[in-house]
Amino acid sequence: MNRLILITTLLLSHLLMAQVGIGTATPDPAAVLDINSEIESGVYGGLKLPTINEADKSGIPTPIPDGLMLYVIDGSNRCVELYNATSSTWVEFYCMNKVPVASGVAIDNTAPFITETINFDGSGFSQTDAESDAAGTSLYQWYRADDIAGLNEVPISGANSVSYTVTAADDSKFIRLGVTPTATTGASPGAEVYSSYTSQVDYFSTSVDFVNTTSSVTEGGLFIDVSVSITNPSSTVDTTVEIALDASSTATNGVDYDDGATIPAAIMFPAVITFPAGSNGNQEFTIYISTDDLVVESNESVILNLENVAGGNSSVIGINSGHTLTILDDDALPTPWINELHYDNTGGDVNEGFEIAGLAGLDLTGFTVRLWNGSNGASYYDENLSGTIPDQLNGYGTLWFATSSSIQNGSPDGIALYDSSNNLIQFLSYEGSFTNSDGDNSINIGVSEGGSTPVGFSLQLSGLGTTYSDFIWQSPAADTRGSINTGQTF
Repeated sequence: MNRLILITTLLLSHLLMAQVGIGTATPDPAAVLDINSEIESGVYGGLKLPTINEADKSGIPTPIPDGLMLYVIDGSNRCVELYNATSSTWVEFYCMNKVPVASGVAIDNTAPFITETINFDGSGFSQTDAESDAAGTSLYQWYRADDIAGLNEVPISGANSVSYTVTAADDSKFIRLGVTPTATTGASPGAEVYSSYTSQVDYFSTSVDFVNTTSSVTEGGLFIDVSVSITNPSSTVDTTVEIALDASSTATNGVDYDDGATIPAAIMFPAVITFPAGSNGNQEFTIYISTDDLVVESNESVILNLENVAGGNSSVIGINSGHTLTILDDDALPTPWINELHYDNTGGDVNEGFEIAGLAGLDLTGFTVRLWNGSNGASYYDENLSGTIPDQLNGYGTLWFATSSSIQNGSPDGIALYDSSNNLIQFLSYEGSFTNSDGDNSINIGVSEGGSTPVGFSLQLSGLGTTYSDFIWQSPAADTRGSINTGQTF
């Protein structure tokens, strides 16, 4: 038995060391391996190299022998490769026509909101081709995935252009673009190249604002709607916001304005405004203006603030977070009037001046009394008024003003009262009438002073009333500067 094993081993060793012929009994003396191309009579074949792809090539056991030959097919690339053990690299001995290669795929919107458009950014894109085949039209495909690592990525149906508009189906997803290069000749297409993923897609934040930051309305039983707008409403979730009353408001809730009920009451703040899901229409907050109080007063304000927004898509309060409603007082102020005048007396004129009467509390700051020369119609002095009329009787009173300039003695001359906007209230003259350089015609008061008028006398109105027309000018009498005139009742 041992002798049989020895003989068999010797025979195999001889065969392994001999020339090998495939399809021939007489291999060429110079060839270790000689393969006949004729498989059978009239049928020919060639040498079939081991065929492998790039991924499987990495599984070849090491060390890899120098000169190992493979035919590598990967995608559209087809190359005969030899292993260079010296540099531990595979050398492409010969390649069929190579496919184009692309790089630099990017998008212009990496944090998109639903309804926004993402575009292919071609500024860094390039395509190369080993054989310089002309580039063809690139192919585009947009993808969505569950996370930025590409979990459960799927191509988006119909999204095959350079732009993609994000839809509700992309909510909470991550988007990227794939670009496949092509060539007009040679091998094509190349391998698809991808952009980075976007951040997680979301809806635009829902925002609520006052449509306007100011409005106004006159008092008197009217109402006004203050409008609140919404942008990017949620299609499934209501949006609510509170309207709060600012403490700096000057109008009195329940007195100057109310809730408009049959029995009016103060508006309850904060008031809640609701925008139904899917609605982008304005919501109105109605304020009823109480009946005209017939009281002369300053304009009053109702200052509103938006607070505590909730619901919608991550709702926020917009830029117009405050609104000021001005309630305009429509009760006209009783017009003040010139109530007393002194311009001439025996000897040198002394204590010249005039008196203004009117509603108590009226601030005369900004009002002006102008003295006019009747001989040429020109003004010769302005007295700027200030001070508040006191309540001397039934809500009316007087203020006396001693002039810094001498008042001319007439034949004729005049005195005029102007409001803080320089509107003429009253133009009176003494010792005759005239027209001034402004074209205003004076009203002669019908009484006068002269060189025999005692010191301490003046011209005064008397009578009963609350306006200038209720009184009559009287001849010179003992002055009542800064007090109610003799014979005058308010």
